[in-house]
Amino acid sequence: MLPYYIMVLLPFLFSIVQFESQARQMISKKKNWPLLIFFTLYFLLLALRAVEIGADTFRYVEIYELVNVTDWADLANVRGSEMGYSILTKICSVIWDDPQFFLAVVALVTTVPIMILYFQESENSMVSMVLFITFPVFMMNFSGL
Repeated sequence: MLPYYIMVLLPFLFSIVQFESQARQMISKKKNWPLLIFFTLYFLLLALRAVEIGADTFRYVEIYELVNVTDWADLANVRGSEMGYSILTKICSVIWDDPQFFLAVVALVTTVPIMILYFQESENSMVSMVLFITFPVFMMNFSGL
């Protein structure tokens, strides 16, 4: 649980410091570094998690290992996998055959667009982080891919 507490508390502390400095200096420019810290820690937790973390992660890794030994021509015949997922999996397995690399790539693909959206739209990083943690997307990413 300690990594989760660090992921949540550290950016919140920076948000409080940022809020205090903005209140004193009346800075209107957005400062998103607490969001950057939060999403970096979130990405690291998703990328470095064990295969046993999440209800479906083990099954995704099984499919990854199956696609790893499957020829490109036979990707459409992989049971339990959609074609786009099979292609992504095959590309990752060609680059590096470690399932942890695949989890890191998927974490990057799912985290970066959300982070960019929050960077562009957030006016208060602390409120944005609280909202993100309460939305199902936060926990869903730990459940599977």
